[in-house]
Amino acid sequence: MHVIDSDRAATAADLVKEALGEARELIKLEVALARAEVESEMTRMRAAAIALAVAAFAFTVGVCMALVAVAFATHAEVAVSVTAAAVLGVIATAATAAAYRKMPTRILGRTRQRLGEDIRQLGEKAHGT
Repeated sequence: MHVIDSDRAATAADLVKEALGEARELIKLEVALARAEVESEMTRMRAAAIALAVAAFAFTVGVCMALVAVAFATHAEVAVSVTAAAVLGVIATAATAAAYRKMPTRILGRTRQRLGEDIRQLGEKAHGT
């Protein structure tokens, strides 16, 4: 009977070692995936920042052109300035919309989802279901 108990202890120890090894491997994989996700989100943020800078520049120049149009108050210069201001306003609006779409909405969303699934699976494995 003592031999059976030592076999069970050895089996339990092996299972614990295996579970710890799998947990370590899972953590390494999750860290690598989280890093990749952060890099991807940083690329999107960089693109959003550039688009916002373009929008801010176009808006500023458009406002300046509108003010110049009012200041000159001659028909030809006003038409050209107003047209340029309108075009820059459209560019500013488009760049702002593009920047907004590129911004991440949920930081590390995929990583959070994967971790939740991993924890659920580990719990099922620990309970033997």
